[in-house]
Amino acid sequence: MNGSGGTADPAFNANANGRVYTIALDAGGNPTVGGDFTSIGGQNKANIAKLNGSTGAVDAVFNSSANNSVQAIAMDANGNPIAAGFFTNIGGQDSNYIAKFNPVTGIADAAFKPNPDQRVWAIAVDAQGNTIVGGTFTNIGGQPRNSLAKLNGTTGTADVAFNPNANGVVDAIAIDAGRNINYTPNAGFNGVDSFTYNVTDGTTTSIAAVSILVNDSPILDNTAAATLLGINVNDTNNSGTLISDLIGSSISDPDDAISVRPRGIDDREFRYDKRPLGVHHRRHKLERFYRVWR
Repeated sequence: MNGSGGTADPAFNANANGRVYTIALDAGGNPTVGGDFTSIGGQNKANIAKLNGSTGAVDAVFNSSANNSVQAIAMDANGNPIAAGFFTNIGGQDSNYIAKFNPVTGIADAAFKPNPDQRVWAIAVDAQGNTIVGGTFTNIGGQPRNSLAKLNGTTGTADVAFNPNANGVVDAIAIDAGRNINYTPNAGFNGVDSFTYNVTDGTTTSIAAVSILVNDSPILDNTAAATLLGINVNDTNNSGTLISDLIGSSISDPDDAISVRPRGIDDREFRYDKRPLGVHHRRHKLERFYRVWR
């Protein structure tokens, strides 16, 4: 269909003689379709076919067929279609309810054998290439699993750690790819900041609070000033008064300079050197009182 107006594309005419339940697109925009049909795109095809993305004509090289309906299809990261449904034979292999195919020939992958004991209704592939499946099964991939399981994308064995134990039929699955929140603090900020945001699923809304520890570089430098600007002290033992006192009591000449720098040891202790007009050298070790974290 037209992506803007929703009108049917007159050039794409697959013309299936039965129901199409599922569609997955490959990287070239060609759809692999499954359902309850025996003819599609002008060819005899049983329940599964790969079509030309522009015309809807059947890909004659992709020669797969299923002995019962195909309910779901998903593409893995390598472009291999994974199909699920009510079949027990598909792509030239005995495969109960789920199979993975060569994307060119349509031949079922003999190494991928989850072999569930009941039907599979839904498939999704995660970012690591694992196949998440739902249905009515109680055993799949060599493990007891109620209706929902994660399978190895190569062998079809069930992930032993993933066991949601659904108490009913699972007929739809979607992968949450993970939502990263990028947070940029004000320049020079060092400390803990927080913000809130609303989470909604379209029906209900929940407020979430996020606290973030923002750590500055462990180098402090403030020249010709009696205070360190833009720095919040991360210290449970002292709020920064110690450093303020040291600066206030030690600096009397406005031309003085002060710097705080690492001593090169792992516990991040710092020192500061005061050389007013090159007359003398004074060193204070700020140990266990002031620390700046990376």
